[in-house]
Amino acid sequence: MLRELAAAARDEIPTAKFVSILCDRTLRAMSAEGIVIWESLPKQSSESSSDAFRPIARLGSVTDRDIDDQTNRAADSIPSPAWSAHQSLLATIAGDGEPAVVPSTPDVTEPDVPANPTSVPAALVPIDAPGNISVNTSGNPSGNPSFSRRVIEVFLEPGGGIVAQRGYLRFVCQVADLAGEFFRAEQLRTLLRQQSLAEKCDQLIANIHELDRSEKVATLVVDELAEIFQLDRVAISRISGKPKSQVIAVSHVETIDHYSESAQQIRTVAAVTLDNTGAAWISTDEENAASLAPVFAASGIGSESKQRDHGFRVTGFRLAAKQNNPKQDALQEFEKRELLRTVGQTLRMIQQIDHNRQPSLVRLIRHPSTDRHLALHTAKRVTSFAIIAAAIALVMIVPVPKTIEANATLRARDTQAICAISDAVVETIQVEHGQHVRAGDVLMTLSDSNLDQQITTLVGRRAVLAEQKMRLTEDMVDSSASDFDSFEKIQGQRSVVDEEIASVNQQLMLLRQTKDSLTIRSDRDGVIDAWQITKRLGGRPVSRGDSLLQVVSHDSAWLVDAEVSQARIQRVRQADQANKLSAQITIDDAPGVSSVASDWQFGPTRQINQATSGDAVTTAVTLTLAVNDIAPSPTTVSAQASRIGAPARVYFDCGSVPLGDLLLGDLYRDIRNHLALHWRFSDDDESTSF
Repeated sequence: MLRELAAAARDEIPTAKFVSILCDRTLRAMSAEGIVIWESLPKQSSESSSDAFRPIARLGSVTDRDIDDQTNRAADSIPSPAWSAHQSLLATIAGDGEPAVVPSTPDVTEPDVPANPTSVPAALVPIDAPGNISVNTSGNPSGNPSFSRRVIEVFLEPGGGIVAQRGYLRFVCQVADLAGEFFRAEQLRTLLRQQSLAEKCDQLIANIHELDRSEKVATLVVDELAEIFQLDRVAISRISGKPKSQVIAVSHVETIDHYSESAQQIRTVAAVTLDNTGAAWISTDEENAASLAPVFAASGIGSESKQRDHGFRVTGFRLAAKQNNPKQDALQEFEKRELLRTVGQTLRMIQQIDHNRQPSLVRLIRHPSTDRHLALHTAKRVTSFAIIAAAIALVMIVPVPKTIEANATLRARDTQAICAISDAVVETIQVEHGQHVRAGDVLMTLSDSNLDQQITTLVGRRAVLAEQKMRLTEDMVDSSASDFDSFEKIQGQRSVVDEEIASVNQQLMLLRQTKDSLTIRSDRDGVIDAWQITKRLGGRPVSRGDSLLQVVSHDSAWLVDAEVSQARIQRVRQADQANKLSAQITIDDAPGVSSVASDWQFGPTRQINQATSGDAVTTAVTLTLAVNDIAPSPTTVSAQASRIGAPARVYFDCGSVPLGDLLLGDLYRDIRNHLALHWRFSDDDESTSF
């Protein structure tokens, strides 16, 4: 018998099965009247003066049922003196830790005196399991560490002697040692399971604090709770707010059918009334083993908590076949505590995320009485925003100067542009860039070999014709007067030769004029504008119309050709129409010197190619300098020539505009122009500034 008990003590079997084997083997080995295994109940409060015991296994004809009918007695009735005396006996044995055989005293009248109220003697042995500290309902250890939680009570046969009773007691002590070994191993296994469960719950709580959306938190929690607590379904529902009783997450389900029977079952279970621990543990008698039976509904907020109900519920379900086979009480209680802790953390996290995602004003409207700090904070923020908005509005209407910048080039108005009048070769160049010349000075000489050849040919032809004319004249003198026909013939030939000579002379005159035009002269006093003319044209052929050089007059006025962006020209035109437009010009190589424009003229709109920003639509504006501050002195010949074509910048002063127009005007006009493609605006609106 003891070997069978020893083997059972080393096996990992449920406690109920082990105590059943223990009772059966002990009862048969001792031929006893009965056997009961007692276990102390957890303390309900710290004011309890003693531990109460309850039977966890019984077998035989004499058991605890012969002491008092506890099962039929009402919970609030007063225990009988016999039952109280027997409880005192169990507490004494468990507290002292000493086994004893207690004789029978059926007529017990004093409940505080330990006694055996049965009709047979009883051998009582505490089960020695060190560390068996009683655990109260809050999960905290309590009681004396040396106090034995379990006691074996064997009801012996009547009439036995002292020696027999001592033998029975030694046997029961051996059985108690084996039971203690089993309970110690079971306690270790229970603690390991509790530690593993606590670590999983802690990891889950840490994971949900890394998420930033309540939907992700709910989805993660329902899946993990179903795995950790071996539930077939876990759901999170919202029982307050709009819409009410809405299922927001179900374990291992991506899409929720809110009109299904399962969703209705979840909403029904979520609406049950919770106890003071913030949970409702549900037991049902479901006959269909394949159907889901509700296990719990929890909010994680107990009656002693000062937190307001967040309006969420977590519900769990198991198959009816599993629900009818619950686990051990100790592990089940710890599971409940861990479950409530995890649920409370989860639902508070969901509430906090939803609370933070709502605007402050919305939270204030929904919770005007509870969010007093939020109301004060929101009022401060609204006031701050209003002050900032008013300050920005005031700053935006402050008038500031409106200046539009445009790229430009500098040029002289009075210039002599010299081009090649025919195809020729540059023979000599008498001037250099920036050289001062006077009217009539030779600038350069061109040569045309074809022209020289034509002149030589015509000169030879004229000589031939002159000789021919001379012979005809001699023939006319030698002819007799009687030969009239011959005379007229020679005279006619001489007339033809005279006409040919006149034609040749005319051609020679034209060719010589053309040759004279190849000698280029200046028609005014000025400055040569021809950069690197010798390098570019010396000894090289030119075509008719090619630009050779230009002469700039000393007293020439200076013009500036500006290109104004199409997005800016409207503002320039408006300022010009209001007589508020003025312009200043600076040259890039002399930024410290500037001049004002006395006159301007708007030219055509055209598209120019910009190397950096692509094609751009601009309007040409030609400005005349009022004072030639940026134009060089006529005496500084080389400096004057270098100014022609120099890059410059024009700054159009368009008056004052609001700061908002200066900063956001372009954006406003771009949006308006885009909308104008779909809606028509009046002409008055087109000139309206931002």
